[in-house]
Amino acid sequence: MEDCKWFIDKAVDYFGRLDHLASNAAIVKLSMFEDINQISEFAPTMSHWHGLNLNFFISHSFSGICGRIFPGPRAVLSLVESTIDGHGTCTNFWGSAYGTHFAVPYLRKSKGKIIVIASVAGWMPLPKTCFYNAAKAALISFYETLRVEFGSDIGITIVTPGLIKTDMVLGEAYTSEIQMGFLPGESARGCAKAIVASACRGDRYLTEPSWYRRTLLLKMLCPELLDWLCRLTLVGRPRSSKKTS
Repeated sequence: MEDCKWFIDKAVDYFGRLDHLASNAAIVKLSMFEDINQISEFAPTMSHWHGLNLNFFISHSFSGICGRIFPGPRAVLSLVESTIDGHGTCTNFWGSAYGTHFAVPYLRKSKGKIIVIASVAGWMPLPKTCFYNAAKAALISFYETLRVEFGSDIGITIVTPGLIKTDMVLGEAYTSEIQMGFLPGESARGCAKAIVASACRGDRYLTEPSWYRRTLLLKMLCPELLDWLCRLTLVGRPRSSKKTS
């Protein structure tokens, strides 16, 4: 919590104000629920963990997000883009909640925006990531509630990425556990550009790649089919536990 307050205070000290908050915090531990020996090892996915990745980009004209900087009319400050060690540092849910808590007073003054990186896992029952899925679902509900509480004072864009071709997803630790090759993905750079454009437009939601929006409709109309599609990711894969962060 103290780290999150430090990030916000540092930004305000540097710029004299806070206009935009982009929050991206996540860790993933892969395992079938039945294969977990020590369930407490998965508690950090919902609460706190010794590894945190938070990306904050604050500027007078928002032009950067997700670790990539794009040319803009004013400078963008990347306060943090690293892993912070120390027990009690929070991740998938609380990492975003803490940062937002300390940023809200400044964002109200500037009529600013919050861009939160959730996931399609918030509604897709992807196997081997049950706690991660639960945390992302909580994140979506949390910011939808804040949108109602803040009204027009602070804009909130909830981003729900699907399969994005990052080093983590393409790495052996991930591909050896989950079969994703049959799903079309999107480059990290393409996703980042879409997020920037969406935030500038003031969108309420963004899903990338866009075809993942159909899975939400499928969940409402035929949830059994969505369950079947998600189970396809298990085909030919061993049931063991891995951790990626």
